[in-house]
Amino acid sequence: MMQVLDDAVKAAGSTDQTKVAQALKTMTFDTIVGKIKFGSNGEWDTPRVLQVQYQGIQDGDLEQFKKPGRQIIVYPPNLKSGDFKYPFSEIKR
Repeated sequence: MMQVLDDAVKAAGSTDQTKVAQALKTMTFDTIVGKIKFGSNGEWDTPRVLQVQYQGIQDGDLEQFKKPGRQIIVYPPNLKSGDFKYPFSEIKR
């Protein structure tokens, strides 16, 4: 995040909060998680916070949570790996 702020300050040519905020709202930043752009509300323009649902859980064994196909991404749509199951009653004991 420091690199993003550094780039915004350089683009603004100042540390004035209003100018830096304007730079943050108009620029796209290259980061270790890819390109990020902020919207007018200050949040990421494209959401990247994942909402997941664990599926196919059989019992209390913690190792199963590490297996592929257990953690299903249900949001955002562009990263979705499966469908949300509701009501979720798949746990077998």
